[in-house]
Amino acid sequence: HVVHPVRTACAAGVHTVVLTNAAGGLRSDFTVGQPVLISDHLNLTARSPLVGAQFVDLVEAYSPRLRSIAREIDPELPEGVYAGL
Repeated sequence: HVVHPVRTACAAGVHTVVLTNAAGGLRSDFTVGQPVLISDHLNLTARSPLVGAQFVDLVEAYSPRLRSIAREIDPELPEGVYAGL
């Protein structure tokens, strides 16, 4: 249900989706509202990503091409690891 808009967009021919969110941070040098480039993520939900309707390959969950574009726009953009709880 959460993915319905993305699946609909893909069915309509969309090839790239940029998602954003707001999250808290543990690093004291990050400030509220500061963009952070996600480099990896931790699944701390206690739910296995290996079960469900469709297995999602996470080898390149974060597009190297889009990460490179973000770096071109802001070379100082900090990186962080997203921890889903």
